Amino acid sequence: MSLNIQSTADVSLNKLNVLLYGYPGAGKTRFIGSAAKKFKTIIASAESGLLSLKNMRDDAGHPIKADFVNIEKFEDLEELTRFLIGSKHEYKCFGIDSGTEIQQVCMDYILRKENRDKPQLQDWGTLNNKMVRMIRYFRDLPEINMIMTALAENEKQDDMSVMIKPFFQGKLQQTIAGYFDIVAYSAVKTVNAGQENEETKHMIACKSVEKLLTKDRSGLLPRVLPNDFSAMHDLVFNK
Repeated sequence: MSLNIQSTADVSLNKLNVLLYGYPGAGKTRFIGSAAKKFKTIIASAESGLLSLKNMRDDAGHPIKADFVNIEKFEDLEELTRFLIGSKHEYKCFGIDSGTEIQQVCMDYILRKENRDKPQLQDWGTLNNKMVRMIRYFRDLPEINMIMTALAENEKQDDMSVMIKPFFQGKLQQTIAGYFDIVAYSAVKTVNAGQENEETKHMIACKSVEKLLTKDRSGLLPRVLPNDFSAMHDLVFNK
């Protein structure tokens, strides 16, 4: 077998894998929806939280529409996985809303299969393997961007300070960031508070923010961005 040595100068990529986490109401689902401005998008919805996308419009006032599949049980996720991997389709962005809920769907499947009410130690290992395998499947889909949302969790550090991280159960809590190009935190910012022109903005922090878990593998994103995946993609790929 001959070794296929290649140059990084010849790497041709046009896709991002993004993990966006935050507290409820921070605009995570709208971030996935914003991808539909640029890409045909399908969403695996496990939170029943797509109402925020119903009347979403772009800067010109045109409706933004994405497709979705409700994920109520693990078999729904398996069917969607087979469709994305093995079928001809035009989707260029796949959203998971949210990874925190999908993990619970996977655990429910494990307990149902093992006929148990509560997880045992070995179930957490099985859960981690299922989640990692799923993320890798979706991450490695050719020419399809992947966005996963997650809830945020406060984690107390050894110095008693608080670190805000994506909320996942078990080992995945510590390893999840390694599977994504970008890990960002979604938050709501109030501008001109208490004044007549008070405005609420959804922003995302991409890097170098104290006490937040963030990551930017591209090195091209600013510290803070608008809550817009299409704009993020354009910045990374110089569109």
